[in-house]
Amino acid sequence: MPSINRNKLVEEVRSYAGGQNSADEPNLIAANQVSLIENGLVDADGTKIQQRLGLTTFYAEAAPSGSDARVYGLGRLKYNTTQALYRSISNATNCIIQKLDATLDGWTNVTGLTTLTKEKSTEFIQTIDYLLVLNGGSDNIFSISTANAVADLGSTAGSGHPPKGVAGTWHDGRAWVTDTNGALYYSDALPDFSASGDKWDQTAQKFTPRTPCLQPMTFREHELVVYGTDTIESINTLGPQENWEAAIYNERIGIAAKRTAKNTGNDQIFLALDGFRLLSRTQFDTVRNGVISENI
Repeated sequence: MPSINRNKLVEEVRSYAGGQNSADEPNLIAANQVSLIENGLVDADGTKIQQRLGLTTFYAEAAPSGSDARVYGLGRLKYNTTQALYRSISNATNCIIQKLDATLDGWTNVTGLTTLTKEKSTEFIQTIDYLLVLNGGSDNIFSISTANAVADLGSTAGSGHPPKGVAGTWHDGRAWVTDTNGALYYSDALPDFSASGDKWDQTAQKFTPRTPCLQPMTFREHELVVYGTDTIESINTLGPQENWEAAIYNERIGIAAKRTAKNTGNDQIFLALDGFRLLSRTQFDTVRNGVISENI
């Protein structure tokens, strides 16, 4: 029997440091590349590919006991060196706000935010250096600092507290919040959200839209878009408050649900009853020119 003394098969650990290359033909890619990696992460030296953590891992390892496994909101706090991701998830009795661990493989309950009303759509608003938590209009608004400290901002109208908010946005140095009745309130300029206090005047700092507001959305500089159930309005917030101007954008078209309007470059896209629309093409729309999808 002949003895093999050349071109022997050698066991080796291949490097994938070149990552995925799906642009070239598979037989033309570099030796340290692969044609396709699905839900995988390449480690630093490229010698190991591990599964990317996702919803399955988070549900199995981090969901609260008795959870219905549904997430009701996601929010990010980004300020200087702080990069924190938060979520709202419901168990059998409460909505719980959790922070993503630094290792990206689990979630930790935020102290002071573990007994919110269950199964409510939770909105997170990034201010300058705080994250505001609005839980479906059922609970007071809370703030989270970069140090992960929580403050209850209260809800007493005569004490400078905000209303119990449903949706909101940060615009022109103020927090704008809509309540369960669709009225829109705004805070003092550049408020300190470290504690409750005299930051809101629910009588003087209030805007009542033509139809109930489902979502306020900051747009161009000094322009706030107010998405109502059957109308779209805009508020020009340039200069002092007495000079602000409100104008109707479209008096027949509104938004179908909150949290469905998003900025897209120099335009906004939102979900209306007749499909997704572009804001710029909806202002003078009479023949559905602004619709960019079928009915949803």
